Amino acid sequence: MFVEPLAAACQIVQQVHVKAEDDIAVIGTGKLGILICQVLKAVGGKVTAFGRRKETFKPFEKRNIPCVLVSENLSDKKFDIVVDCTGNEKGFDTALRFRPSLPSPPLLSSPLLSSPLLSSPLLSSPDFFSA
Repeated sequence: MFVEPLAAACQIVQQVHVKAEDDIAVIGTGKLGILICQVLKAVGGKVTAFGRRKETFKPFEKRNIPCVLVSENLSDKKFDIVVDCTGNEKGFDTALRFRPSLPSPPLLSSPLLSSPLLSSPLLSSPDFFSA
């Protein structure tokens, strides 16, 4: 079931006001990444997905969501909103590369998703993350 990941993706648009002119980077091309991209695209954002392997791009390309390899040098490209849904520190580091220094755009990250702490019923509850 994708109910909880979809709820997490929808939570982003409750936390950040997405405008039609916003360039949005989504770091991570897994199941959560595709859900987040679809939600952000549905509310009007210009979304680009970033992943480590081209073979994960197919579902994004079917939905007309541009994909870029993280290894490509995009040091001059900055985004209005950056979402890290990799669940690891390297994804967070990549997300930091895409932020201009000031003013700081929203940076949403899920580094705790790989943490053993989330096996706790309290911490894995959707209500915990929506507070």
